[in-house]
Amino acid sequence: MKKEDAASLIVYAVMIGLALFVGLGIIRPVFAANASVGGNQYAFAIISVIIGVFINAILLEVGHILGGLIGKYRIHSVNIFGFCFHKKSGKTHFAFRMFDGLTGETKFLPKSEKSNPRPATLLPVLLYLIELVAAIILYALISTNVDVDLVWLSIGAIIVASIGGMMTLYNIVPFKLDAITDGYRLTLFAKKINIIAYNELMLAENGDEPFTPRIFEEITDFTAEVNLISVYRNIKEKKFAEAETILTNIIANEAKTSNSTHNRAIAQLLFLKIMNEPLEDAKAYYATIPTSIHRFIANDLSMPSLRAYVLIAGLMDDAQGEIMYCLDRKKKAIKYTAPGIAEIENSLFKEALDKVKVAHPDWKLEQ
Repeated sequence: MKKEDAASLIVYAVMIGLALFVGLGIIRPVFAANASVGGNQYAFAIISVIIGVFINAILLEVGHILGGLIGKYRIHSVNIFGFCFHKKSGKTHFAFRMFDGLTGETKFLPKSEKSNPRPATLLPVLLYLIELVAAIILYALISTNVDVDLVWLSIGAIIVASIGGMMTLYNIVPFKLDAITDGYRLTLFAKKINIIAYNELMLAENGDEPFTPRIFEEITDFTAEVNLISVYRNIKEKKFAEAETILTNIIANEAKTSNSTHNRAIAQLLFLKIMNEPLEDAKAYYATIPTSIHRFIANDLSMPSLRAYVLIAGLMDDAQGEIMYCLDRKKKAIKYTAPGIAEIENSLFKEALDKVKVAHPDWKLEQ
């Protein structure tokens, strides 16, 4: 089991433990003491949880916004549960977009080389601590009050703060979980090169003007992400050797990147080999890849993995059903792709699918 998977399981277990502790140790005794309103207790708890999720999702992004401003960034977009407000050419637009986060995501544009993303990772924790202190004070002041409405208010505050605690716990762990956490970003930002890479990544993905980032020799998750932009540029310009060189460097530094970054770099390289080299040579390379990475590519919801798997299923495994599976998932995967990369990915996916169609003209494969 990879450390990312183990960390995710541990975090979810702790979150469940926290929920049980609050529910059984704090909320149930108060509900038991107010049995006269028992018919409404479950509805109240459910509503409080829903309100808690929304309040804490908003507070999390407010923390990111304030931290970004302190760190000398311009706010490019704010996304909460897919409701995304973003700026383009100085104007604010609204769209439904996917996000890389537990409940949302805020993206920045650096104002200068001195822009520092650390405050944006720390402010959400500070806001949660303020929320927690307010909830504890409210609970202490009125939990024993004979006024049932006030008792419910105090319990509601504890439920909201507990939801915030679980979300904050998820967000501060120093590992890459299902989504990139602030805690993981903070560990990366301990190295100056990652701050430089992060700022270049934001400019390349979100800036109004075209931005060509540098190619980093030192590999981390952030420098790898920046280097992958150069991979796309080289593929678009048919400079496949240059693209393979960059990918080989990322893959060779497996210990310095997350599991997903490493495996997706392999998917990118596998795609290039199948598209541009004799199939037997590509099969030989594929045979050297661990089966765990085979499974990752088959199940990963990212465009690099999907287009690589289209070629694997169509040219190596002759599995028409798996191609249809990829086609179904492609619409969702492209939504997770940065707008500047999405156009290239659509083109590359079409090239992969067309190559499979040539090999299997009798298959009905439509996007």
